[in-house]
Amino acid sequence: MRFIGLLAVLLGWSLLAQAESLDTVQVPVDGRGDAQRQDALAEGLEQMLVRLSGQRDVLNEAVASEAASRLDRWVTRYDYNTLDDGSSALQARYDVNGLMAFMAEQGASVWGIPRPLLRRVLPAVIFSCPAECPWSCR
Repeated sequence: MRFIGLLAVLLGWSLLAQAESLDTVQVPVDGRGDAQRQDALAEGLEQMLVRLSGQRDVLNEAVASEAASRLDRWVTRYDYNTLDDGSSALQARYDVNGLMAFMAEQGASVWGIPRPLLRRVLPAVIFSCPAECPWSCR
């Protein structure tokens, strides 16, 4: 019983951490010039689109190029960090609600909030998942 209680606490922390970082990405950069910043913000937007849709194929859809053409609309904040290895990274925060609404309007698939973490993790951790698992944890 203690195991399940501990598991619930750990999953709760995991969900909290995920919810806090859903809107933020970190992209390595070679410098802090305008060109490097725009490239990093565009790469960050691609990461956000994949994260919000749950599918890498979203980058091949029209919604990706349409969102990229409005890049400044989605970026709410950015800053530079120095990583442990001495390299630099741009950390950017995006308007998740705006992006999700835009993606839905464009007909792209959108993962809702909360994310489907428990559906796959919890059954697999609590018991061994059989081949015909009703929760699709395989």
